[in-house]
Amino acid sequence: MFINPRAGTDKIDVSVYRENIHKESYVLGDLRPQSLRPIKSIKSVFSLDLEPNEEVDIITKFGSLGAMNLSWEIMTTQEYSFRNSMEIILYSLFGGMLIALIIYNTTLYFNLKEPALLLYVLHGFCLLWFQYAYDGMFYFLDLGINLIFLTISSWFIPHLMSAILISFTITFFKLKKRNKYFYTLLAFFALVNFLIFLLFLYQLIDSSLIIFTNYIIAITWISILVLMIFSIYALYKKYPGAIYFLIGEIVYLSVNVYVSIIIGGHIDLTNHFIYAFIPAASLFEMTLLSMALSSQIGDIKRDNDFKNTMIQEESKFVSVGKSIGNVTHQWKEPLSQLSSHLMYLESLHRLKKDEILLSEFGDNIEIMNGVLEYIKGSVNELYDFYSNSDHNGHFNLKKQIDIACKLQRDNLILSHVDVIVECAEEISVLGAKHAFSNVLMILFDNSIYQLVHTAIENPVITISVKQSDDKIEILFSDNGGGIDPKAITKIFTTPYTTKGEYGSGLGLPLSKKLVEERLYGKINIHNSDYGAVFTITLPIKGNKPL
Repeated sequence: MFINPRAGTDKIDVSVYRENIHKESYVLGDLRPQSLRPIKSIKSVFSLDLEPNEEVDIITKFGSLGAMNLSWEIMTTQEYSFRNSMEIILYSLFGGMLIALIIYNTTLYFNLKEPALLLYVLHGFCLLWFQYAYDGMFYFLDLGINLIFLTISSWFIPHLMSAILISFTITFFKLKKRNKYFYTLLAFFALVNFLIFLLFLYQLIDSSLIIFTNYIIAITWISILVLMIFSIYALYKKYPGAIYFLIGEIVYLSVNVYVSIIIGGHIDLTNHFIYAFIPAASLFEMTLLSMALSSQIGDIKRDNDFKNTMIQEESKFVSVGKSIGNVTHQWKEPLSQLSSHLMYLESLHRLKKDEILLSEFGDNIEIMNGVLEYIKGSVNELYDFYSNSDHNGHFNLKKQIDIACKLQRDNLILSHVDVIVECAEEISVLGAKHAFSNVLMILFDNSIYQLVHTAIENPVITISVKQSDDKIEILFSDNGGGIDPKAITKIFTTPYTTKGEYGSGLGLPLSKKLVEERLYGKINIHNSDYGAVFTITLPIKGNKPL
């Protein structure tokens, strides 16, 4: 068996002469379709049957984009079969384990939204592509990928991979805050590698730049060395996860140097598994980087939980503040009325008009008591609306909606907005009452803003509650014209807002979080013919999520 160990950049024509007579020809190379090869393999291979002591002449012609290895390996059919089988098994294991790491960290990314996880996943994809393109697995699988692109990717993917790995390092260790010097140095090398990636990508149009490969490859080695120096520094500074990072870089760099010395020096090793050293080192590095990420997941989750708690607490204060603002605005007229009655009685007393004072006293006291009862009632409503915020319990849905309407009364009056409530008196919900109150206030604020800014005639907010055997459905709608269909998919995403500078983008995402985590329900939005409709679905049996 005659094997070209690096045919990824070649077209190879092979002619076999026996006793100076041309007998056989083979069309090989990874720029040639798999269907033209005599043997389907990871490498370019042809077989030759020889009689004992027979001599043959083999002439090879290379058409290369940038030759990495122009030598042939010669082995028996049995040796080749074993090596080829082991290569396919090992590269399959490599791909399977790498894909498992990618899936695991992709899942973590969607849960935690940590940029370092996304960079890890991108680095893993690049590594898988490079290794399968460079070592011939894509050619063996014959997936129909353009052969020129597949070959040239062996040059540009490593530099993209380096740029992503360096960016991962910057993000993972938060160097922008921790160390400005290393942040600047690594950012420079990330940029250089990315520019080289773009330069080599240009080879798809003009492959003449490939001659500079041997010079530019030095950038990759320097980048690895800089990462090694930084990892030692990170361990010295006791950065979290630095030990995993350092071990991974040491192994990866050592194996690459070792294999480069062997290939460059043409050292004849009987070990046929040298081809698996670099993929194994790469997989080992990826595993350690995943372990480093896992070591920080606890901290990341605690930070995210703290941020979410702070957002909820902040929203609680904002909601309470707005409600107090509405209540105090409602008190202006009653307090003014109370003050006028007191001033009237005081003036009668000062003028010593005791007879008139006595005759007027009873009526004025009765009016003043009524005003005080009104103020006391609004205070009790405010307290009842936000009381027991940290506990789950049964609360009356109609009562909470009515109180929310009262707290928003002045905003509704000033905005000329009518509210229609359709809810049975007996409907109750098991959950966090404050969470529901907060959601109502957020929905009121959004609807009032929409109705005011669209200048709708006869603006109306409708709250309709329907109860079935297993759920309660609350429809909160207005006739404000609805929301742009493009925005509907983003409306519950932080910090997306349709209010421009008047919105924070936190209200509706918080509503979704409160409904799902504190009320165990679901919230969604759609447009009707008249405006936006928010649908809140709550389970009848309390803390059993829908």
